[in-house]
Amino acid sequence: MSSKPSEPRMTTTLIPSASGTMSLDDFVHFVDANVDLNSYDSLISAAQELAAVSSDKNLLPMFLSKAIDEYLSGNVLPSYNAQSILLARGKGFYVRANIWSPLKLQSALRTHEERIFSYRNTHDHNFSFLTVGHFGPGYTTRLYTYEVSKVVGRIGELVDLSDEGETTLHVGKVMAYKEKYDVHTQLPPDELSISLNLMVERSRDAEPDQYFFDEKSGRITGLPEIAIVHRRASIIRLAASLGGRNAAPVIEKLLRISPCRRVREAAALSISSMPGLSNADFKSLVTLALDDDDPIVRDAGTSMLQSFNSV
Repeated sequence: MSSKPSEPRMTTTLIPSASGTMSLDDFVHFVDANVDLNSYDSLISAAQELAAVSSDKNLLPMFLSKAIDEYLSGNVLPSYNAQSILLARGKGFYVRANIWSPLKLQSALRTHEERIFSYRNTHDHNFSFLTVGHFGPGYTTRLYTYEVSKVVGRIGELVDLSDEGETTLHVGKVMAYKEKYDVHTQLPPDELSISLNLMVERSRDAEPDQYFFDEKSGRITGLPEIAIVHRRASIIRLAASLGGRNAAPVIEKLLRISPCRRVREAAALSISSMPGLSNADFKSLVTLALDDDDPIVRDAGTSMLQSFNSV
């Protein structure tokens, strides 16, 4: 790959040399055939090709024209969320366009706008991905790194965030973010900007956490509910509330065998919301949580035990 490193920092930044354009279909075939999605180094090897896709300035106009035409014929628009457009899918990955808009609104509406575009929202990712500047001046991002092995994952926990500086995702620049290592805060661009992303989409029961941070204090402030692992946990809590004691066997099974600690945590926290649960079943389920290998699940068990003792 003829790419030259730029702006030395922990987050990998590349400026691929010009090499023409590549179609989305060809890019999907390239990644399917050549990239090991479980390897960060292998993912980086697709930087040149992602930049070649991005260099086609007719990519989005043609894609959107076709999508709108198909929508008028009864198909669904390829939206991913309010900020993103799904462009293509491969085996275990997808390509999307992210729209970064300058902020124009004021007060409460401005806060809502910042939330939609994830501005000033310091976070890590529970997957690795590549991103390239496609259009406009690009957003500015503040970069940090941390060692996940040293973090439990409690809300309010102090994390040693290493400041890796600030950069702007201008047209043609490719950046690679490593799962559960790189942290960043995006700032709004001066003008409309667009980036293209190669997103790894592995199917894993034990999916890692994703965190929000306070970049000044370095503390974990929350868990993004949009992450699949956290949406899965919310369904478990709902099932327990609706199923009551009939859901007890399912909750017990999750506490015993689920490989995902956030699923086991959700199962533990749902115990107190299960109407009709006997004291014996309550204590049995709480004991499973208290005996868990993970401190997050044990914390949930302790919380349930305290709620039981306070009744």
